[in-house]
Amino acid sequence: MTAQQVCNILKGYRFNYANEQNLQEGIKRAFTEEKLIFGEEVSLSKKDRIDFMVERVGVEVKVGHPLSAVMRQIHRYAQDEQIDELLIVTNRCRHSIIPEIVNGKPVVVLFLGWGSL
Repeated sequence: MTAQQVCNILKGYRFNYANEQNLQEGIKRAFTEEKLIFGEEVSLSKKDRIDFMVERVGVEVKVGHPLSAVMRQIHRYAQDEQIDELLIVTNRCRHSIIPEIVNGKPVVVLFLGWGSL
């Protein structure tokens, strides 16, 4: 499975959320409905834990985080051997400028828009 395939699955859902945890719960329900095999809060190192892993795709959920903080996190995650691709699920339009390749790994951004909060 690729990050784009995971993104396409999530595009088929409407998420109502008030915070990052609510959005993570909605994504978990979507993955479960789609019968995807996934891990939650997967430890990449003592410092880093990614929200979801779907096969070798890391899925990170960001609600209201500044671009600079997200980029630092993506750079760390993209260096991890467990991750082949990254999907960033966000409510921030600004995150749409995240590069398509970070540390040699594809990155897909799913912008949910403003209507979900």
